Amino acid sequence: MSPAAIRSLADIERYYEFRSCVEAGSAASAAEYHDAEDLAAIRAAFDATGRAMESGEPGIEEDLHFHLTIARASHNPFFVSTVETSVAPIRQFMELARNLAEKKSIERVRATQSEHTQIVAAITRRAPAEAAEAIRRHVLNARRRIFESTRLPGQAV
Repeated sequence: MSPAAIRSLADIERYYEFRSCVEAGSAASAAEYHDAEDLAAIRAAFDATGRAMESGEPGIEEDLHFHLTIARASHNPFFVSTVETSVAPIRQFMELARNLAEKKSIERVRATQSEHTQIVAAITRRAPAEAAEAIRRHVLNARRRIFESTRLPGQAV
């Protein structure tokens, strides 16, 4: 079976709903089953994402690697393969958001990194419910940021 095609704005909304569920499960499992090596990899991916974003780079590949590292820390091959196959649409949406927004504002960068910090902290504390909620909130905020980027100049919020 081939992946469902994304053909409309409504499909983007549905995709982010799906992604929030998958990544919430992945983060919860990572919180429960990670080992020291996994945690070091998550922290390294987090740091790389922060460096890229703070330097004004898009940070897309670093961000994707961060999410894949969390999936791998779940030690669940189904989360890993689902997140790995989700990379192409995620990259596409991140590039769309980047192209629609003239430049990532420092506030947006800080908000994203704050969300990542909450995810890493919950995984580190082995708090599955908190990790799931933190990544769910992050993914849904990413969706919101994409749609905020599509507002026309002068359009009411």
